[in-house]
Amino acid sequence: MLDWLASEFVANGRRLKGNAPANRDLEHLSQRRASKDGLALDAENRLLWGKSPVRLDAESLRDAVLAVSGKLNPKMGGPGFRDVSITPNKAPPTTADLSEGRRVQQAHGLPL
Repeated sequence: MLDWLASEFVANGRRLKGNAPANRDLEHLSQRRASKDGLALDAENRLLWGKSPVRLDAESLRDAVLAVSGKLNPKMGGPGFRDVSITPNKAPPTTADLSEGRRVQQAHGLPL
């Protein structure tokens, strides 16, 4: 689905307004209907087939991707870190430092 959306985005000159029909299709797909048999098996709506879609914030998504890839540093405490540092006319650092893979909650400037 994402590959198709990306190809449509490029085909429309990288404009979001041209993807309105695709966005409507995605809305329709996200409004799934549960069957009676499925509801009998999963009355609490906990299984993936019938689970209601939930928005995920960027920080949780980042931490989840790091956890699944095995790169999440579970260590708590220590100094905070900056995940992204933008300096004009300077290339981003390429060496990994000790803060790589730390949870977003340990970043500077974010409430715990």
